[in-house]
Amino acid sequence: MRSAWLLGIIIAIIITGCGESKPLNQQHISRASFVRGKEVFMERCMFCHGINADGNGSLVKTLSPPYPSNFCQPEVALIPRDSLLQVIRDGGEATGKNPAMPAWKDVLSNQEIDDLISFIHATSMLGRVPADYDMHNAEVFTK
Repeated sequence: MRSAWLLGIIIAIIITGCGESKPLNQQHISRASFVRGKEVFMERCMFCHGINADGNGSLVKTLSPPYPSNFCQPEVALIPRDSLLQVIRDGGEATGKNPAMPAWKDVLSNQEIDDLISFIHATSMLGRVPADYDMHNAEVFTK
């Protein structure tokens, strides 16, 4: 009986993600954070990830696999913020992604990285980079 109880606890811990941050489908982001994140993305990330955040940036042809992520895919919204934070801060080589992706920890502030993650999650939830008018109607955003 005790082993069944312990197994139940272990399964519950695994299912809840051991305390990781919630994926976006369980939280909302602010419009302000999205707008700031979009600015960072367009300045720093679009050359590889594309202006539409679809992984088809102008530099993709110069890269070898693994190619930049397509942030328009719905499964990206399920990636916990902590996981995206690690990739952005530490870069591709340190996280098993494309080594051409730089580590941004010495370039971007914590706020800029957090805003960038908000942009990535919102784009994934909507399946595209939201236009300004979307931000007033989308359920993804809070004020």
